[in-house]
Amino acid sequence: MSELICYEALKLIEKRLSQYELIKKAVTDCRADHNYNGKSGGKGKAFISDPTANEAVSNITPLNSVVIEIDNKIIKIKKPEKWLELARAVFEHFAKNCSYSSKSIKMILYYKFIRHKNYNFICTKLEISKNKYYKELDKILWFALSYACQIGLIKVR
Repeated sequence: MSELICYEALKLIEKRLSQYELIKKAVTDCRADHNYNGKSGGKGKAFISDPTANEAVSNITPLNSVVIEIDNKIIKIKKPEKWLELARAVFEHFAKNCSYSSKSIKMILYYKFIRHKNYNFICTKLEISKNKYYKELDKILWFALSYACQIGLIKVR
């Protein structure tokens, strides 16, 4: 992915976390489509059609991109499996590390990124201030940015 300034990277991560379910479905659909990848074997006389090998290769080859649709807009997601890895790592980190994360962080993750609720709804539901909401969201996004840099998904300049 191209280099981004920090603010742009945080916004992109926030957007991709919100698109987690759509990306997951697109990857599953793409993996189910057996025609998206090339064939194994050689060319000419050496070519051997091996459906089992073809399927194995297609299942381990990372997808370059998938397409999702939001509000009648088609969006191409590059490195979709890396984005899924990032989302899973974020959800898992805050679910398991109870001493680090408060209950409000877990609920913000759920309501914002799974249920797609806005901050007014979340603040009211969790009985927290707007200030606390954004502080907790910052913790989520900064952890996600650190992880994204670690797995080579984003480069920050």
